[in-house]
Amino acid sequence: MEPKASQAGKHLDQTANQRTYLAWYRTVLTFMLLGIGIQVFQIHLHKSTAIQPASFTLLILGVVTLVYAGRRARRQSRLLAEGKFEPNRLGPALIAGMLIVLVLVGSLLL
Repeated sequence: MEPKASQAGKHLDQTANQRTYLAWYRTVLTFMLLGIGIQVFQIHLHKSTAIQPASFTLLILGVVTLVYAGRRARRQSRLLAEGKFEPNRLGPALIAGMLIVLVLVGSLLL
């Protein structure tokens, strides 16, 4: 038989989940602002079409991360309400993998 979590403990878990979602949201903003910044820089210089795919990829990565973070936060909130917890292993690995691919492709294009 599992011990029941106190109300204070549940509240702390929920606020920790919200902080995690905000951290993911901050990551999304970073991806999207970097993509916009690259595009503005490319327009300013009037050269190198290789930058456009990188900009577009960062914007798409931002949208995908936002969707993932929202789904993850809702699922985690539901699990915490049930008194369960599931660690996040897939998300950070996927984001790191996508960034590594982006850097490799970008370095080959430039």
